[in-house]
Amino acid sequence: MTTPAQRPYKRKLVNFLIDPLFQFRFASQILGILCVFSLVFGGFAYLLIRLLYGTFDMVEVDQSFVSLVNEQVFQIVTGMIVTAIAFFAITIAFVIIETHKIVGAKYAIMKYFREYLFKGNYGMCLRLRRRDYFQDLAEVLNKFVVQVGDKKD
Repeated sequence: MTTPAQRPYKRKLVNFLIDPLFQFRFASQILGILCVFSLVFGGFAYLLIRLLYGTFDMVEVDQSFVSLVNEQVFQIVTGMIVTAIAFFAITIAFVIIETHKIVGAKYAIMKYFREYLFKGNYGMCLRLRRRDYFQDLAEVLNKFVVQVGDKKD
C-alpha cells in the first residue's frame, strides 16, 4: 500500500481555480474579444462565398463544377468551425493557467500579510512559486520586511 507521500500529485481544475470569480471574469473578457474577431472573420468568409456564388450567376457554369465548389466550400466552413472551437478551448486553458499564476501570487502575498506581517513576525520571507507573476514585488517586499524587522529590533 502506498502512502500519500508516495502517490504522484495530480492536478485538478479546482487547484487551478484559486479565485474563480476573477479567473472566469478574465476568461470571459478574452473570449468576448475572440468572439468579436471570429464574427468579423466569419462575416468576411460569408461575403467571399457570396461573391463566389454571385460569379456563377454571371457566367454559364457546368452543374458538376458547382457541386464540386459546394463540396469544397462545405469542407472549408467545417474546417473553420472546428478550428475556431479548438482555438477557443486552447484559449480557455491558457487563460486559466496564466491567471492561476497571477491569483496564486496574490493569494500567497495576502496570506503572508495575514499570517506573518499583521502579527509582527518579520522573520519569515515571502516565497512565490517559481513561475508565478510578481516575483519582483516579492523580492522588494522581502527587502522591506528585513529593513522594518531590523529597525524594530
